[in-house]
Order: sequence, then structure tokens, then C-alpha cells
Amino acid sequence: MLIEANILSLSVRQDIRVTLLDAFTNSVFSVRTDHTTLVVKYFAAGDLHRAQTEYRVMSYLRNTKRAARPVKLITNAVGDAYTLLVSAYEPGRSMRDFNPSHDALHQAINTFLGLGMPQIGKIAGLAPAKMNPCHPEGMLPLLTVLAERCMPRQDTREMYQAALRATQWISGICTKEDWAELRPTLCHGDPGLNNVLNTPDGHVVAVDWEDAGWGDPTCELAKALLHRANQKHIPQLKQLIATSEFCLARPVQLQTRLSFYLKAIPICLLFRRIDRIHHALDHDHKQELVDNLDRASSIVRQFEV
Repeated sequence: MLIEANILSLSVRQDIRVTLLDAFTNSVFSVRTDHTTLVVKYFAAGDLHRAQTEYRVMSYLRNTKRAARPVKLITNAVGDAYTLLVSAYEPGRSMRDFNPSHDALHQAINTFLGLGMPQIGKIAGLAPAKMNPCHPEGMLPLLTVLAERCMPRQDTREMYQAALRATQWISGICTKEDWAELRPTLCHGDPGLNNVLNTPDGHVVAVDWEDAGWGDPTCELAKALLHRANQKHIPQLKQLIATSEFCLARPVQLQTRLSFYLKAIPICLLFRRIDRIHHALDHDHKQELVDNLDRASSIVRQFEV
């Protein structure tokens, strides 16, 4: 918080104008001078890996117009450890806040799924994307890790047991289904339209690449359909998906995979919410998480376990 306050304090200088753009997960500031505008994203202690991932991916995509141009990654490992990611400012509107055109949505989905991106293997050390195991069979070990991380307590025992039963269903599907291989792509990791800007020149620029990595594009597609920021655009997204080249090229394979991920991902989210409840420090935040459990668990109840 001290570093964030110091960034804001720059605004007392007449030649520098600082604006807080976002403070949901990381604080993001625009820093404007008479000559240029930069974006400074603050990562707290413990988030160095996520900052490095975002910088790496942005550097990789610098010539594609799908991400802002990275400028510098600044790390301080002494005292109040933090990382600052500095990038060029991209003007534009968040696609969550208006009804984007068919072409803009198409660009956004292709960006989230890594379609039309440079080929795999070019970013050294890049891990799998967040909650994307690259293959359906990888969901089971992912769920096992999440389950072990959030041991049940009285206030979450019912939801924890429901998630465990759903995990058994995942295990059964994984062992009996003959999954075809699908080339991993560079997936965004958090495919919400709140993370996409529609620029004045008609380009689509994705932000917040900190959860990006290699993954199954079908899994990323399911995450986009489940993402809270996309819910008012679901009819357009489904129509776009049904007619996209990616889906038309493999209709049966895609439908099986997509149906699987649409049920498996909410189980992951349920385990994560339970874990966050256990570690919530302030009561108001904890109650909000408890109230949101029904949203994740309702999807678990949609199928037999």
C-alpha cells in the first residue's frame, strides 16, 4: 500500500498526472506527462511470477497488436517487496461496458484462445494457463490439488462434499472418454470482456495477461462462457462460437470437450471459493464469499454425481 500511495503522490507535480484505473486484484495507474502516457501495474509481494508471466507474454505479442507494448519490469526485493510492470497506454473502451460488434467479439475470442498467435515453444519457461491443464485428463490432478488445499470446515462442509462427489464424476469421464489430441495454444487465463479494450482504430487489445500460459483452447472457451463479465453477451458468444472456423473444423470433438469443461471448471471454482473463505481475513469479505458459494455449487448440481 505504501508503494501505491507513493505512485499517487506523483500527481502533486504539475508535469505528471496520475490516475487510478483499477484496483480489483492489482492496482493499475496511468501516469501521464506532456510527452507520453504509461500504465503502471502494481504487484504485491509473492506475485513476482505473475508479473514475470505478464511481461513475458506482452513482449512475445508486441508486434501482434493483441497486447500493450511492455516498457519495463521493476522489482524490489528489499523491505516492502513489490513488482511494477510498466507498459504503453492503450486508449479504448472495455468491451464489457457496451455491445461490441461481431468482428470485435471474434477478435476477442481468438485472442483469448490464442488462435492466430505465434506458435508454441517461443516463450521460455511459460507454465500452463490458470485453471487450464492443456488436456481434459489433466483436470483430475488439478482438482485433487485444489481439494487438498481446502480441507472442509463446518461452514463449508456440505459444498466441499458436493465438490468431492463431482470430482468422482470427472474421474469416471476421464477414464472412459477417448480424448483426441489438440495442439495447446497461448491462452489468456482470465477470458472476460472486462480484460479487452476496443481501440479507436478498431483493434482489440487484451490486458491482464498475468494468468496466461499454454492450454487447451476449448477449456479457455468454456471459461469465457462461464465468466461473470461475459454473461450479458452469452447469446452473441454462442452464435459466434457455433460459426467459427475453430469449431466448424471439429464439431463432434469440440462439443464433447466443451461440455466436459463446462461442468469441470465450476467444480474448480467451488474448491477455490471454499479455500478463499477459509483464508478471508475480514468478516465482510468472508460473508460475500459465502454468499457466492451458491452460484458455483448450483452448476455442480446440474448433473448426476
